[in-house]
Amino acid sequence: MWYEDPTPSRWSTPYIFLAGLVVGVVLGWMFQGFIGMLVRLALLALVVGALVFAFNLWRKSKAPSRSPYDDIPEADWRDMDSSQRR
Repeated sequence: MWYEDPTPSRWSTPYIFLAGLVVGVVLGWMFQGFIGMLVRLALLALVVGALVFAFNLWRKSKAPSRSPYDDIPEADWRDMDSSQRR
């Protein structure tokens, strides 16, 4: 009967680790420009979003406040009947 040793040899684990390390370094070197671009775009989006938010708050603070009753004309004292004056 054929029997396989459940523990790997003592040299296979360092070679697997080194191979993974080399592949990780090469992939990181290849994609470092792409990932850096994504980080820069995310930072740019945060800055632009903050500027748009601040501009929107500033514009709302400078605009005259609108009331739902602005369309209703106000009456002058001369338009009122003398019986309505007190």
